[in-house]
Amino acid sequence: MTLPTNPHLRGPLAGATIASGDLDASLAFFRDELGMAVIADVTPGAAAIERSWGIAVPAPGRVLTLSGGSPEVGLLRLLDVSGEPAPPIRERPSIVVPGPLAIDFGVEDLASAHARLASLGYRFFSPPRDAHAVRICFALAPDRVMTALIQFPEGHPLRGRAFTGLINVAQIVESMSIELPWYRECFAMHTSLDFVQEDNEETRRLSDATQTPEGAELHLVNLVEREGVDGFQGGGTIELIEPRIGAGPSVAASARPPRRGFFLTSIRVDDVDRVHAACAARGREPLTAVLPADELTDAPHFVVCSPTGALLEVRQGTP
Repeated sequence: MTLPTNPHLRGPLAGATIASGDLDASLAFFRDELGMAVIADVTPGAAAIERSWGIAVPAPGRVLTLSGGSPEVGLLRLLDVSGEPAPPIRERPSIVVPGPLAIDFGVEDLASAHARLASLGYRFFSPPRDAHAVRICFALAPDRVMTALIQFPEGHPLRGRAFTGLINVAQIVESMSIELPWYRECFAMHTSLDFVQEDNEETRRLSDATQTPEGAELHLVNLVEREGVDGFQGGGTIELIEPRIGAGPSVAASARPPRRGFFLTSIRVDDVDRVHAACAARGREPLTAVLPADELTDAPHFVVCSPTGALLEVRQGTP
């Protein structure tokens, strides 16, 4: 098949993986409505996936990979867990509960996308809101995955296509003072955005869009692949959010298949062996050794847990 191209998808975010309780429902949302293309459909089996990711998964061990315009940035994988009943990772997604939270997609016309998805019965946290130079709203995708739809300003490089694919993931962390240095030192990432939300109209609009509990205080950081990138650019970023006031109990340890939802973030690095050693040296022993390319990941890779406990797949690439 011909992959739709988007040269502005770049950065450290290789992708995200969802444990899907209904592949047809997941495809109806991410492929049919958000414009992603299925570029791989493999069934290596549960045992092979366990070797690759270092965690147990249910049979049949089938994984679909979707792309929004790049063969190596912003990929979305769907792990079939339909054969084993289990609850969602987040029954009520909340921005103050640590663990993997949300996946973000760029859209050209947010009003039209919101109206179309709402007409199909998808639930939204709020109507589209203007906040921090973008227009944004959050939908609940199948398996109760919190999904941001973002319209960037005119002239932004992610404008010009109806959908731009997966551009960012959000991880809620327990301690930014622990998490941020770990990401910087292990993955050689750089901060493009770092601020604590203030009580102003911009924050109130964003809080409405995310249904942030009243009284919560959030510290937000965006991580990119190089210095000199300012602000929230999308296109392959990783967002860390710390609820400094009002944090709930973490779901990171239970964010594992067969529970449904977003559970694994994939990161691209230029030296996977160095990063493997750096994670271990900083107290996060990887779940796997550096493994060769396989049916799931077409490059050397390993899996490690972040300080909060979120699963990260680290793969060789060029951020």
